[in-house]
Amino acid sequence: MRVLLAAIVFWLLVPASRGEAQSDVPRPSRTYIYREARGESLHAYVFLPPGHPGAGRAHAILLFHGGGWSAGAPEWTFASARRFADSGLVAIAIQYRLSTGDVTPIDALEDACAAFEWTRGHAAELGLSGRIAGYGVSAGGHLVAATATVGCPGKGSGPDALLLWSPALDLVNDRWFASKLQGRGTAADLSPARHVGPSTPPTSIVHGERDNLTPLPG
Repeated sequence: MRVLLAAIVFWLLVPASRGEAQSDVPRPSRTYIYREARGESLHAYVFLPPGHPGAGRAHAILLFHGGGWSAGAPEWTFASARRFADSGLVAIAIQYRLSTGDVTPIDALEDACAAFEWTRGHAAELGLSGRIAGYGVSAGGHLVAATATVGCPGKGSGPDALLLWSPALDLVNDRWFASKLQGRGTAADLSPARHVGPSTPPTSIVHGERDNLTPLPG
């Protein structure tokens, strides 16, 4: 697993093209509905590597966009997904429910867990080896980290490695996050930094020391 993490950290560090025109946004190879939640169809946008060999030979990486749990779209990660795919990974940009109305980050975490479960369940169809990493930016980084620390139902349903870009990891004093919970659970319950343990998978975090929006844990 550490070999997989080392192989894709480089691609985490390669910056996405800034000012990318809408017409230049990469398009996925395939689109699936991985979950129906409260009448909403949630999509998994799959980017296959060139000449994808299939037959269980490729590793996968699931990508989760940022946006403060209440904004954003899977398309925000399409450029990164294409770069990961070009490096030989099956990259899957994940749509999750945003915190609007009565939807909270707890629902988004359920979606993230379901996305990993769906990917493992479709490993043969996608030609995967079974090794799956998670990539997340900001709020998406929180969701990915939470699948591996707070946990998902079912043994082995979370990621095997984590690639996190400015993730929200310690949310105990985050008033914005607390407001999004709407009284369902506590920030401490959902703070990955408070749940790190021996089973936490290998993790790479890229984080600016002057980031005051998603500061590093103290």
